[in-house]
Formats: sequence, structure tokens, C-alpha cells
Amino acid sequence: MRTRWYIYLRWFILSAIVVPGIVSLYVGYGWSAQLQDSLKLGLIAFGTNAVFFALSRMVKSKTVVRALITTIFVIDIAMITFFIYTKGGIESRSVIVYVVPIIMSAAIFSRKGVYGSALLSVLAYDVLILCNYFGVFASRGSLYPDLQIDSSYVINTIIFFNALLILISVAVDFIARLLMSNEQLATRRLNELMRAQSIAKFGSWEWKKVADVLVWSDELYEIFGIEKTSVPITFERYLECIHPDDKKLVIDEIHKASLTGMSFAFDHRIVLANGTVRYISSNGQSYSDKNGEITHLTGTARDITDSKLLEHAKNDFVAVTSHQLRTPATIVKQYTTMLSEGYAGEVTTQQKDFLKTIYDSNERQITIINDLLNIARIDSGNFNMNVQRTDLIAMLKQIRIEHSGKYKSKNQRLLFKPKYQKVYCNVDGDQIKMAIENLLDNAHKYTPAKKAVKIELKRKRKGVLISISDEGIGIPSKDIHKIFDMFSRIDNPSVLQEEGTGIGLYWAKKIITVHGGTIDVVSEHKHGTTFTIGLPYKIAK
Repeated sequence: MRTRWYIYLRWFILSAIVVPGIVSLYVGYGWSAQLQDSLKLGLIAFGTNAVFFALSRMVKSKTVVRALITTIFVIDIAMITFFIYTKGGIESRSVIVYVVPIIMSAAIFSRKGVYGSALLSVLAYDVLILCNYFGVFASRGSLYPDLQIDSSYVINTIIFFNALLILISVAVDFIARLLMSNEQLATRRLNELMRAQSIAKFGSWEWKKVADVLVWSDELYEIFGIEKTSVPITFERYLECIHPDDKKLVIDEIHKASLTGMSFAFDHRIVLANGTVRYISSNGQSYSDKNGEITHLTGTARDITDSKLLEHAKNDFVAVTSHQLRTPATIVKQYTTMLSEGYAGEVTTQQKDFLKTIYDSNERQITIINDLLNIARIDSGNFNMNVQRTDLIAMLKQIRIEHSGKYKSKNQRLLFKPKYQKVYCNVDGDQIKMAIENLLDNAHKYTPAKKAVKIELKRKRKGVLISISDEGIGIPSKDIHKIFDMFSRIDNPSVLQEEGTGIGLYWAKKIITVHGGTIDVVSEHKHGTTFTIGLPYKIAK
């Protein structure tokens, strides 16, 4: 590629020197012998360049290509020397043309080429001067007379131009090494990035909206199982790869981003040519021109098939295991109740205490099993919600009544003073109630006696905010980010004294999320915590 680039450069230089020179000769002297000689020389130069261009396209061997470009450099130096001999004169400005092969040899052969071209240029120039001085031949160009009779002047001229060319070659070598060092660094980082993308199964893309051209990274072709060709990918070709059930989601998300300029992030499936299904996590951002028109979108796509399959396997395991555990736990509950009620004979007070402990522990186990089953259903997409028009004020009043006894047993106050008579939302009332009760259970556990827990509901333009605030021990700032993780427990002695499954908050967030809502937490260590649930009036389809 660099060889061809130099050949293109030679055409440009020849055109810039030969064509104006011939035109000026013709204007000044007409169809003279000098013009004819110059024309012949120019045709020879253009002809050799055409031959070199043809050979550069035919030759495939790197060794032959290097030999070809070396030949070009040698011929260039010879032609420059001949041009100086016939046209310019030894002291003319034409000497500076030697810089061209010196610079180009740096780009192609690095420092060996730089100094090789410089030494060859020096040698050719010195031979020209010395031959002229010793009368081997006379310069056909204009020549300063002292170069033919004054040896000291000859030596000074040789030293000056030799030093000048060598100095230029040193400067070119330094600049070339600096540029090549930066190029090597950039290439190394690009290779590292490509390796990282390959390991992470991560690719990048750009969609030029107006031209409808998708530019993909190599890794993206690999992920989608498409062979990279010179034909660009179009948006329609991309959509052909999308799983039929996910096509509407992809179109809607990208269409919305291309109209509004918003970013997007979503997961979807693709189907390879062999029928294999892969899961893709897509992220993108729109960009507009100075008139505000969306011109292109850029983003990334990551193959998350392995993690999705692992997640499905985990959910299936949890669901099957929980289902199998629930049956014996239910039987334990039934028989414990029967024993407590004397179906197998009279039970002493101490035995009743033991049976109550068994019953309570079993109830807790059944609760955990049910929570795990529900979580598995949500994560697998098999969770069906019974969405109905629900009065949240009535729900919160009922929750307060049902939990008041538990709060009173710990000498706590559960407060709810509604500002509205009724507030309706389209939600699954039972599931939202469970999510709120999980938050109230946490507040009850971690709030000291004689303190209060307050429930509030505020109406907003697009939905409602339900907050549960306590005066408890709070959550350290370093642990805030992990409280919604499954089986998460806060590293705090006060918290560890309380029982907990580590899935209550995870479950609550899952419920709120499938409703299209949000759940946030603000906490000050040792001063209390506030959880805020945001619910839309109507779940978006």
C-alpha cells in the first residue's frame, strides 16, 4: 500500500515539475531542441512510473515488492542527478529534490532506508561534482566557474551539501521514528482492544441513517455469524438477524432514539443462519448535525448468551428445588398443627412451645421457598401479573392495620396519614402489597423501640410516590449499592442480630420493576432510612 502511495506521489511531483517546465519552455523558446529533450525526459519518467504502478498491482510477494520499491528509489536518485546535470546546474535549487526519496524511504524502510537513500544521494552528487572538476564531462546546466578550477571551493561545496543532506536524513529519521513509535503504540492498543472485544464478545457499530449503511467491527460480524464482505450492511439486513419475537422491540427502540436523540439500552435475541439463538445486549446513542437532524447512531453490542443460559439454568434449578421443598414443608406445617391441637394425644405446655418453634421456623422456610419461586418466575419471564384498578390509599390503610400488632409488640409506632381520599393505579395489588410489606418488615426489624415508621403517598403527574421512612440504625454509605442484591446482608453487628433471608429487598425491587416503577433508598447511618417507590398510574405495554 505504501509502495503504491509513493508511486501516486511520484506522479504528482512529476506533474508539478515537468508540466510547468515544458509549458514555460514552449512559451519562452517555442519548439526548441531543449524543449524536445525535456519532453523526452518527462515521457520517460511518466512511463517508468506507469510500469512501476502496473508491477505493484501484479506483484504479491513481499520480497519482490521490496525489490521493486528499492529499484524505484535508485532510479529516482539517478533521475534527480541527471536532471541536475542537464538542467539545473550543480548549485541550483534542484538539489533539494533529493529530500523526496529520503523522506519516502523513511516511511517504507524506516531508518536503514533513510540513511541508505541519503548516502546514495550524497554519492551521486559528489560523483557529479568531481567528474565535472576533473573534466570527465562538463555540466550541461548553468555552473559556477570556480567548481571547475578551484579545488577548495569544490571541497567546500561537497562538504556543505553532504552535511545538508545528512542533517536532513537525521531529522527525517528522528521524526519517522517518533511517528512510527506512536503508530506502533496505537496499533498495539488497537490490537489489545480487539483482543478484549473478542474475549468479551463485544462489538461496536455505527448506523449512517441517511445512507442506510451499518459499519460493524470485525467482532460484530463474528457475533452475528455473517461473513464480512465489501457490501455494506443495511438496517433491513440487520433486522433479518433479529428473533421474530424481538423484532418489534428493536425497531421501536431504535426508531425512538433516531427521532428523539435519546440513548437506548435493551436485550434481545438474534437467530444465526444455522438456527442458533443468541442473546445480545445493545447500547446506542444518536447524534445530530448543526440543524438538529439525527444523522447517525453509534453503539455497542455484546453477546450475553452464556450469562443468559446460566441465568435460565439457575432459575430452573431454583424453581424445581423450591417446588420440591414446598411439598414436605407443607406436610410439616399440617402435622405440626395437628399435634398442637391434640389430634395425637394430649400435649404438654412445654411440648406446645416446642411445636410452636417448629411451626414458626417452618413458616419462615415456606415464605423463603415462595419468594424463591416468585423470583424464579420473574427472572424467567413466566411471571403473570393480575393487573387491576387498585386504590392504593385503601391498600396502605389495610397494611397498617395488619402490621400494627407486630409494631406494638416492639413498642413502635406505624404512622400513615393520607392526604387523599382515594388514589387509583393499574397494578397487581397483591404483589405491590407484598413489596411494601417487605419494606415495612425491614423497618420493623432495624428500628429501635419507641421509634416510629412512617408511610407517605404523594401524587405526581405521571404516577405516585410511596415512601417508608424509619428512625432505625440506617445503612452505611459503602453498603447502599448492594442492598437490592439477592442474599445480600449488611456487614453491621446490629443487623446481624436480626433474622433475614437476604431476598426481601431483591424481591421487592423485582416486583416494582416489572410494574415499570422505580425504588430508591436514602439512608444516614444511625439516623434512619427512607425507601421510595415510584409507580406509574398505568403500566406501559
